[in-house]
Amino acid sequence: MKALLESIPGLMRVFFFIIFIFCIFAIFGTNQFLGQQYQFCRPSKEAEVDADNNFVRWPKLGEDDDELMLCRDDAQCREAFPDFADTAVCGTVFEEFGLDPIEHDGIRDIELIMYGIPGFDNVGQGFLTIFQILTLESWVYLMYNYSDTGSAAMSITFFVLVVLMGAFFTMNLVLAIIVDSFDAQKSDTDQDNKEKHDKEIYDKLQQDPSYEAVRRSIELVKISEPNASQDPVRRSAE
Repeated sequence: MKALLESIPGLMRVFFFIIFIFCIFAIFGTNQFLGQQYQFCRPSKEAEVDADNNFVRWPKLGEDDDELMLCRDDAQCREAFPDFADTAVCGTVFEEFGLDPIEHDGIRDIELIMYGIPGFDNVGQGFLTIFQILTLESWVYLMYNYSDTGSAAMSITFFVLVVLMGAFFTMNLVLAIIVDSFDAQKSDTDQDNKEKHDKEIYDKLQQDPSYEAVRRSIELVKISEPNASQDPVRRSAE
């Protein structure tokens, strides 16, 4: 327990480092992937409207057959849905009509994009998404979705880098600090035990009747050593 408490200062430094990593990746992800996961194939550019010409919905190709498809451009949709080869488009309700996809495109009902919970629509949501990636929970599906709707190279590089920096490097750094604290605690304990053991031996020697005689003999030897170490030439001259 003491080792864990002593590791708190080091863990706090790692915590702030992880928050810094979160900020960097969340901001970059928001700038790079904003709105991409809402790009679906549509039968045409026309949306369904009511009698007052208010937006109702913009149909998605494949939603009736549970075959929704994320897309990068119009050509990809026209190739995937031959029946709409002349009219199919790829887009989001935000880009086309300036509307919030969460409210006007049924995002909360789409399992393909995890109901729009993870994503990079803003920095706060980006934080949540980075945390999910660090837990290694469904991060591959996120990478695939953003690869389908944008640059595959950018998506793969980003997500793999987050996993390496976050899930592996920073987590191992936390473990290293805790293990180092335990090692330091063990070293202190071993030193205390050694000092205690030496003191016990010294106390026992003092209680031994022969200890005083041995101590005096050692002192006599030390006193006689300077005379024994004098220069032989000097001793003969004397």
